[in-house]
Formats: sequence, structure tokens, C-alpha cells
Amino acid sequence: MSEKKPIPVFFICFAQSEDQGYLEQLKLESSRIRDVLLRLDLDEKIKLFREESTQTIDLPRLLATFRNKIFIFHYAGHADGKHLHFEGRTGHAGGLAELLGLQKNLKLIFLNGCSTQEQARPYLEAGLPAVIATTRSIPDAEAAYIAECFYDALAHGYTIRESFRMASGALLARGYSFEPDNLVSYRGVGMQEAYTSEFPWRLYVNEQKAGALDWLIPEAPQMEREREAVVVLANSEAYQSIRKQIESFGEQLSEKNKQIEALPEPLPAVLEPIRQGLEKDRLNISTQMNEVKKRERQFKEEVLRLADSFSSTPINTQRLRRARTFFEQGKIQQADAILRTEEMLAEKEGLLASKARKEAELALLERQLADKASEFLIKAQLAALQKEKEGWFEAAIRAFEHSIEASTSFDNLFNYAEFLQEQKGLEKAEEIYQRILGLRFDTHQLARTRKQLGALYHDQYKYEEALQCYETALKMYQKLEKETPGKYEAEMARIQNNLGLLYLDSAHLKPENYLKLAEQAFRKAVRIQKKLAASNPRLYGPLLSRTENNLARLYQESGDFQKAENILQKVLRAYQKFSQDGPLKFESSLALANINLSWLYLTAGQHEKAEPYIRQALQIYQKLARTNPRRYNSDVAMAFANLGTYHFYSRQFEEAERNTREAIKVAPGEEWLQLNLANALLFQGRYLEAWKIYTALKNKPYEGKKTYRELILEDFQDIESKSLAHPDMEKIRTLLQEK
Repeated sequence: MSEKKPIPVFFICFAQSEDQGYLEQLKLESSRIRDVLLRLDLDEKIKLFREESTQTIDLPRLLATFRNKIFIFHYAGHADGKHLHFEGRTGHAGGLAELLGLQKNLKLIFLNGCSTQEQARPYLEAGLPAVIATTRSIPDAEAAYIAECFYDALAHGYTIRESFRMASGALLARGYSFEPDNLVSYRGVGMQEAYTSEFPWRLYVNEQKAGALDWLIPEAPQMEREREAVVVLANSEAYQSIRKQIESFGEQLSEKNKQIEALPEPLPAVLEPIRQGLEKDRLNISTQMNEVKKRERQFKEEVLRLADSFSSTPINTQRLRRARTFFEQGKIQQADAILRTEEMLAEKEGLLASKARKEAELALLERQLADKASEFLIKAQLAALQKEKEGWFEAAIRAFEHSIEASTSFDNLFNYAEFLQEQKGLEKAEEIYQRILGLRFDTHQLARTRKQLGALYHDQYKYEEALQCYETALKMYQKLEKETPGKYEAEMARIQNNLGLLYLDSAHLKPENYLKLAEQAFRKAVRIQKKLAASNPRLYGPLLSRTENNLARLYQESGDFQKAENILQKVLRAYQKFSQDGPLKFESSLALANINLSWLYLTAGQHEKAEPYIRQALQIYQKLARTNPRRYNSDVAMAFANLGTYHFYSRQFEEAERNTREAIKVAPGEEWLQLNLANALLFQGRYLEAWKIYTALKNKPYEGKKTYRELILEDFQDIESKSLAHPDMEKIRTLLQEK
């Protein structure tokens, strides 16, 4: 197992030496380091350990507690060339180097005391990577400030190297001057003599472990806006002025504390007014300092917001580039002056006027494109009407494509998808329906699309997807119907009819439930359509007949022959009447009514009744297929197949073969026709030809429901139920049942 990486410990220790003088800013340094690292400590990105009154005797125990977990060791207090002055007694650099050298993950030692440069040598010789040390005595306030800046930068995702430069830069902004490069590689030189720069803090590095300077806090918030803000604050005169006010108030507060502490105890009554005056002054100073600190927080937040804006806003103008440069340099007033209001207002008004002209031009172009799209849509639909012309389908497709290129309106997309669906281009139709659903059309348009997509999935035997589409569309229409009663009843009836068909076709999945659901859906549709047809029979009568036709199919599959026959005869009479008023519109429906009635008689064993209905349907379908073979060839094949079935049950097996071959010629892709052909061949005694077809089909799926093996066995059972038999049937049945 891999070893879990330790949470980096920041070991921060402070010490007041009894004989070296009181360091007033030491507690301030401690609190500032705590403030900048507190968030990371709470988030468990680091472990912050602070020892306010460190004694030499305690160090070994404390360091052992954090074995190999200390990444940064920070000391603040009195020091000299060889010692750190802990409380109680001094700590020698050599001994401390031995102790800290055992911390395998230690990256940096920060010795924030006076003249600690010479102590860097033993630490580096002990194999430790880097030391921040000082070349001379350092002011108490500046020591606290550079520590705060260093850890603040580290907390914002900077590396050790970058954080040191950041802190140095912040101190430079306060009036220090120093050499540009304060990074020193330790190579055994006499460091005490080599560096006499005014800037006292130096970063010393063991060149064999220089990579430690690139260490940063894992998962620290490395947000660019915050990194920029640190630079801005370091360089901002306004911010430095606020910081100086806070430090001035801090010094005044410290002075008042000293004066109060210097008063004798017990306090004579005569001095009580003096004490009260001092405490009043202290309270007043504290109040003023808190107000300035509040301004400091607000200033930081505003700088962060502005840094965020510069980070997220495209900087595409010379003004913005110059303003950002000034901002990054902390020159807030200069950045503001670059963005001249009068010039920008004039440019804005000119751009808005230009935009208005362009938008008017664009709106005109959109209208013209919409008109062009409408022309191509009508062109496509006209091409679809002229099916007697060669290449009509390709011409319609081209026109539809041009239409949706010009404008992706709902009508253009929906009409194209519906056309493709009718012409069996299901894959492309689905793509367009899905495209519609991804656009922002109204509820009615989306409901229509869901309904059509459901029908498409139904044709592909994707029953679950179809059911989901139908149910979603129905809910959408029910909501619309509540808002506008009576307007969407016809659409709801269509969906109920489609749901009935879906339940009927998938009844083999849940036969105990789906047939009942199918009947309920059909009856809901019939109830609505009867009501609508009573007021507008010409419009809604055909829809009612279509639903009743499907209800008859349900009764047929449920074994209720009489109900099915009565309804189908009624439907046929209705379509005969409709076709007299509009033969072109209702021819295919009339043919389907004849086919359905013929199939009822064939399955019921009344073959002689079936033939005239089959021939009537075949005649109509052949007429329609002459102008639109893509749409109606499969229907012609179905009529020929039914005629072949009629001849088969009439024991005219050669005629059955001939009609089945006609069906295959018209629709060679319909595999189920091969089964009818095999049956006709078998009963003519052509066993090998039949067996070859059975073998080719047996393991293939049939309509997503079953395999042809199951269908063949069911066919044999149905044939035998009609008093037909052949000696080879049992042999084929036995072979098919073998695994």
C-alpha cells in the first residue's frame, strides 16, 4: 500500500529573552501569521503549530512529536550570529541543526531574528534545503511585516522562492532599498564577509536541494486573481498608507499600555483621574485602529474583486491593457485616469448606433432567409406530390435541406422529419426530431415532436423509448388542455391510439397487463373522437375509424372474432364513404381496411371470404406504388403475401408460391416473406429447398419479439389447427427444437 502523504506542519515558535529587551511586535507577528494561515489550517491543508513562549528544553520533545511532518520551521525573537535566544536559555545553532536535520520533509528554516546569517551555515551543512536569515539587526515592526507577507503569499499558492521575493517587494514598497537578487547558493564561501546589502533578509539554499524552493502548499488556493492582489497590495501607496496608520495606532496603543502598567499598585486616589484618562485614550486609539482595519479589509476585498474582473474580462483594448498594468503596479489612480469617461461615452454612443444599424440589417436578412426557407419547404412538398416524376424523392430531400439551412424554424424541421419518417428514413428523421427537442420551441411543438418520435421508436421495436415519448407528450398535452379547454383533445386522442397500439404490439412482454392497457387506451381515444366527429365528421370521422380498426385488431388477437368482424365491417364502410369524397386522401386507409378484414377471415379459417378483400387491397396498393414505390412497396408485398396465404390454406400450393415470390420481388428486404415461401415449398414436397430457408432464418430475431425458430413452430401449429399437415413437418419441428 502507498504511504499517505503527511499534512505539512508549520512549526512557528516565539521567544522573549529576559536580558535582551522586550519585543513589542512579537505577538503581532504571531497573530498575523495565524490570520493568513488559519484558513488552510481549518481546511486541513496544513497543520499550524505555534509556541508563544518557547524554551530550549522543550524543543526536542516538540520536534519529536512532529517527526518528518515539519515542512517549515519559523523562529521569531532575539538572536545573534550563533544562538537563538529562547526563554530561559539560548539555543546553539549547531545543536538545533542536528535536531532539525532529522526532519526529512523540512523545506525551509526562517530565522526572523537579528544577525542570523552565520547560523545558516550549520543548517545547510546538516543537509537542510534552505534558510531565510538576516545580515544585521532588524527592526521589530519590519520583521513582523515581512513574515506576514511571506506566509500570505505562500497561502495563496506561491512557491517558497516566489513568496520570499513577494515579501521582499512588499518591504521595498515601504522604503527599503536592496539588491535585486537576494537568493544565495551556499557553496562554502565565507558568508559573513560576502554580503553587506542594506536589505537584511537573505534566502540561502543548499544547491543540491535547490528544488525545495519550488515547493508550495499542496491544494493551496492558487487563484490568479489572489496572486495578483498580493502584488497590488504590496505596491499600492494607498494600502501602504493604511498599513502605516494601523502600525502607528499599534505603537500608540503599546505606549498607552506601558503607561498604564507603569502606574503604581495600589494606585493612590490622586492618580485615578490619570489612569482613567489613559484608559479613555487607549479605548479611543483602539476604536480608531479598528476603523482603519475595517478600511483595510474593504480595500483588500475591492482589490480582489477588481483583480477578478481583470482576470475574467477580455483585455482587448489599449486602455484596458494600460489600466491593468497600472493596477498590477498598485497605481490605482493612474489606472482610473486612463479610462477617460468622456472619450469612452462618445465611443459607446457610436458603437450603439452602429449596432442598431447592424441589428436592423440582420433582422431584415433573417426575414429574407425565412421567406427563402418557406419557398424551399413548399418546393419540397410539391416534389413529394409528384411521385410519378423520376428522382422526386431526391429533389424533395434537396429542397428540405436548403430550407433548414436557410432557417431552422419548427415547421421546416418538423415537416422534413415527418417526410423522412413516412418514407422510412428513420435514422435521419430521429436525428432531426432530437434536434428539435434541443431547441427552444413552445410546448405544443415539443409535444408534437415527442409524439412523432414515439411512433418512430415504435416502428423500430424500441418499445420502452416509445412509451416514454408517448407518456411525456400526453402529459404536455394534458397541461395545455387545462390552460385552453377543448383545443388539444384531438392530439390527446391520437396519443391514446398510439399508446393502445404500443401496448398491443408489446403485449408479449407483459401479456397479463398490456392487453388490458391497450383496450383502455383505445376506448379513451374512441370516446374523444366520437365527441369530436359529432360536430365535424369530415375531419374527425377518419380518425375515429382508424382507432376503431386498431380496437378490432385487439379483439381479433384476444379471440373475440365477432366483435372484431363487426367493427372492421363498420370501418370498411366508413372508408368507402370517405374515399368517395376524397379518393386520393383515403385510398391507403381503404386498402388497409380491406387487408385487415381479409386477415381476420384468413386466421378464422374462412378463406373464401378473404379473397375479394385481398384483391381489392392489392389493386389499390399497386396503384399507389406506381407513383411512390418507396412508401407503398411493402404494402404491395403484404397484399401478395395475404393472397399467397389464401392460396396456401386453399391447398393451392403452387399459387401460394407464385404470389409469395411476387411479394419477395417487390420487397426483397422483408425476411418474413421467406417463411411463407418455405411453407409453400414444403407442402409441394420440396423438402430440401424449404429446409435451406428454415435453417437460414431460424436464429434471426423477428420484429424484436422472438426468433424465427419460434415463429416457424407457431406457424406449424397454426397450419395443423386448420387441418393441414405434411409428413416432413414433424421432422423439421424435431430439427428446430434441437439446440
